[in-house]
Amino acid sequence: MLTVAQDGSGDYRTIQEAINAIGGDAERMIRVRKGVYRERVVIHPDRVTLAGEDPAETVITWSACAKDPDGNGKERGTFLSASVIVTGKDVRVENLTVRNDAGDGRDVGQAVAVYAAGDRGSWRNCRLIAHQDTLFCGPLMPKVIADIQPYTTDAECY
Repeated sequence: MLTVAQDGSGDYRTIQEAINAIGGDAERMIRVRKGVYRERVVIHPDRVTLAGEDPAETVITWSACAKDPDGNGKERGTFLSASVIVTGKDVRVENLTVRNDAGDGRDVGQAVAVYAAGDRGSWRNCRLIAHQDTLFCGPLMPKVIADIQPYTTDAECY
């Protein structure tokens, strides 16, 4: 089991650092202590449990939106706005909040909290918060695979 704590009392200070440290094929547990974690999180490994202490006090938040410019100055689009992207199979998320705080959809376009493309995922006692298009469940779009590098994925694309 790995522990994430912003104050340095855990194994890692960010959730993504803990996910990146996962190795092997065994089921893995990441405990996330209370706090607001301002980071984009990509969960690619299979059989990961991401468990917060309390959904009201364990928050992952990011502020990307559809109207953000990409590297070519064009709008990134809906599918590149997610705060948390799950491509791994059998991923469990529990006792936390995932929020996209980019703003009102009329101003920023879509702002996805969770993009769930992994197979057999489960979400228990979680809050998903965004202004528009909060949850996207579906196949992984090819442009998202390119965007989440250096993470690799073999998740199904449409």
